[in-house]
Amino acid sequence: MLPAGKKGLPFVSNAGNATRIRSFRSLFPYVSGLFMRTTLMPGFQLAVDYWFDRVLQGMGGTIREWIYDFLNKKGISREDIPGRFEDVVKTLMERLGSSARVIAYRTVVELYKEFALPPNFEYDDSLPDRFVYLKERVVADRLHPTTPSLRFAA
Repeated sequence: MLPAGKKGLPFVSNAGNATRIRSFRSLFPYVSGLFMRTTLMPGFQLAVDYWFDRVLQGMGGTIREWIYDFLNKKGISREDIPGRFEDVVKTLMERLGSSARVIAYRTVVELYKEFALPPNFEYDDSLPDRFVYLKERVVADRLHPTTPSLRFAA
């Protein structure tokens, strides 16, 4: 064993260890919780896109294309839908009324199922609140989609 002070050993046994531990996090910022949590969001956004599209497909191809065209005219491109889902619902509610609520409700229910959470809410509950709650649970609990094509997408 080397005596204290030789080849990188501290003169005092614990001096500086706390500083080294604190600086370790700054050397590897991608290890911090923020980066790790944001890596879950692409899976969540893929799931939103997938289930929104599936719900629209269930309503028919003509309606699906009309809704995507309408949203595009309102400034929400198809690629923006997962990140702006609350705006999508609000925009559709202004135009379609209760029909938009059916689309949003079915999408949110399918998303809950996708992340293996029970959709224990009613049709009249606040969908934006339920959507935000789901997003927070996905990040906090590190949930991944159950559909293989969404889970392992590049």
